[in-house]
Amino acid sequence: MSLQQRWQKTFGDHPYRFDILLAISILVLNLSFLTFPATESGRPIDFWAILLISIPNIAIVFRRKYPVLMLAIVAIPGFAYWVVGYPNAGSFATTMVLIYAVPLYAKSRRRASYTQIAFFLLLFLVLVSGYFYAEEEDVTIGVIIVNLVAFQLVWLAGETAARRRDAIAELEKQVLVEQDRQQELADQAVISEQNRIARELHDVVAHSMSVVIVQAEGARRMVGRNNEMVDTALEAIESTGRQTLTDIRGIVGLLRNNDEHQPAPSLEMLEELIQASNDAGVPTELTISGDKRDLPMMIELSAFRIIQESLTNARKHAGPSASATVELGYQPHAISINVSDSGRGAAATKPTTGGFGLIGIRERVEAFGGEFEHGPKPGGGYAVRAVLPVEAS
Repeated sequence: MSLQQRWQKTFGDHPYRFDILLAISILVLNLSFLTFPATESGRPIDFWAILLISIPNIAIVFRRKYPVLMLAIVAIPGFAYWVVGYPNAGSFATTMVLIYAVPLYAKSRRRASYTQIAFFLLLFLVLVSGYFYAEEEDVTIGVIIVNLVAFQLVWLAGETAARRRDAIAELEKQVLVEQDRQQELADQAVISEQNRIARELHDVVAHSMSVVIVQAEGARRMVGRNNEMVDTALEAIESTGRQTLTDIRGIVGLLRNNDEHQPAPSLEMLEELIQASNDAGVPTELTISGDKRDLPMMIELSAFRIIQESLTNARKHAGPSASATVELGYQPHAISINVSDSGRGAAATKPTTGGFGLIGIRERVEAFGGEFEHGPKPGGGYAVRAVLPVEAS
C-alpha cells in the first residue's frame, strides 16, 4: 500500500488533504537544505531566496488537475534560484514531485511528451550555460549528467505508475464486463428454461382441452339417453380440468417468453435418455422403485427434464471414466428423483456452459412446492435429489 493510499484510508479519500501535507513536508525539506554550509561563492540567503523556495510548493496541491502548468510554475523560480547564485538545492525536491506528476496526471500522452522534451531541453541549456559561463566551476560534466539522469529516472517512475494505474483500470473494466456477461448468461438461461416450460404448458393445455372437448361432446349426445355415461363424462371433465388448473398454477408465474412449439417428452422416454447417456460415454444405470402409475403431465415433464439436466451435468463435469445412476421412486404422494455420478464431485457445482441447469431444476421443483438438494457426495462424485409432490388418485 502506497503512502497516499495509507493516508486516504486513515484520514479520508479527499486528495487535497494528502497534497497539502505533502506540500508542507516538501517545503520543510527544501528549507532544511538552507542550513547546510554554503560555498563562499554562493549568494547569501535572503528573503527572496526563501520566497523562491516557498511559493512553488503551492503547485503541489494542484498538480493533479494542472500538472503541466504546475511544473512550469515550479521550474521557472527553480531555475531562477540557481541562476542568480543562491546556494544548495533550492526547490529541487519540489521539482522532482512535479516531474513525477506530469506523466501520471497529464490529460494526454502527447502533452506529457511535449512537456518532457521542453523541460529537459531547458534543463540541459541551463546546465550547459552554467558550465561555460559560470564564474566558478560549480557546474561540471558530472553535475550535468547527475541532474539529467536523476530527473529522467523520476519521469520514468511517473510513467510506470501511470501505466500501472491504466492497467488496473483496464483490468477492473474487464472484470465488470465479465460480470455483466455472466449475469447475461444467467438471465438467458432462465429465459430459455421458461421458454421450454411454456412449450410444455402448450402441450398440457392442448391435450387437456382436447379431452374436455371430447368428453363434453359425448355427454351432450348422451343427455336423456344414458345418465350413467353422462356422469362418467362429466367426472372426466372435472378431473381433467382440476389437474390442468393445478399444472397451470404451478408454472404460470415463470412464463415470460414463448417460441416455437415442440413436442414435450415424458417418463416413457426415459430409457432413450439413459441410452443416450451411455452412448455419450457415461455408463448410466436406471432403477425404478414403487408402483408405477400415470402422473400429471407437468409432473412427468419436470421429472424428465430434471433427470435430463442432471445427466448433462454429469457428462460435462464428472470427468473421464465416470458412471452415473438414476433412481426414480414412485411414492404414494410424491415422486422422488436421485441422480448421482462417480466423478470429480465439487467440479460439478460449476454451471453448465450457457445453461445454468441447476437454476432451471430449482425453478421447476419450487414451482410444485417440492424439495431440491444437490452437492458433492462424501465418498466422491456429485448427487442431485428432487422430490415432486403428487396428489393421490
